[in-house]
Amino acid sequence: MFELYLLRPDAVKALEDPKIRRILPRYIRIVNAQTVAKFQVAKRIEFKPTKTDLWKVHTRLMKKFYETLKKLDKNQLKLDDLKKPKSSLLDLKIKLTEQIMTSCEL
Repeated sequence: MFELYLLRPDAVKALEDPKIRRILPRYIRIVNAQTVAKFQVAKRIEFKPTKTDLWKVHTRLMKKFYETLKKLDKNQLKLDDLKKPKSSLLDLKIKLTEQIMTSCEL
């Protein structure tokens, strides 16, 4: 938090605002190193590229994501215990986003 104060003293003050604390409780815990950011968890959920329906794979991996997040939040697991796979849930989300964007017309 000290580093944040040096870079953005106004941000530290904002984190003390009751409205911010009510709206962004997880963010406050992340800044205070009390929990991990969700993208850090998603980077550790393995995605094995496949030809099957990617949305079904996404649904399955999201269940694993929430199970893992719950264990991390309850201190039953540590982020450092999870390896970063070659392809992760984040990679799958990128593939799905690319598929969605190919059908968009601007």
